[in-house]
Amino acid sequence: MGITFRKAPVGRHKEAVELLQAGRAKEAAVMLADLAGADPFNANICVDLGRALMALDMADQAIIAARQAVELDDRNVGAFMLLAQAFERKGLAVEASQALRRAQLLDTAP
Repeated sequence: MGITFRKAPVGRHKEAVELLQAGRAKEAAVMLADLAGADPFNANICVDLGRALMALDMADQAIIAARQAVELDDRNVGAFMLLAQAFERKGLAVEASQALRRAQLLDTAP
């Protein structure tokens, strides 16, 4: 009987972000989706999943991930920035502007 050790979620999250930064968005998205399932209350994982989805031209799914992040942490600037980018890509200028404004307000809040 063997024991299998998996990387700690923090290490796997970092690895997924590095994959995304290296242009390996599909691999990153798969890893981040797995992490989001294992840690459904981590807003930063949701944001990074959304970023990977945007890199794959999957704006609708990125919006879902960003909205989940906002539900978990309504002060997450990255989530609102992601929403703004995804809305803009979908041609939803009003929604993009609102999300960007919210990100700016949060970014300047004390």
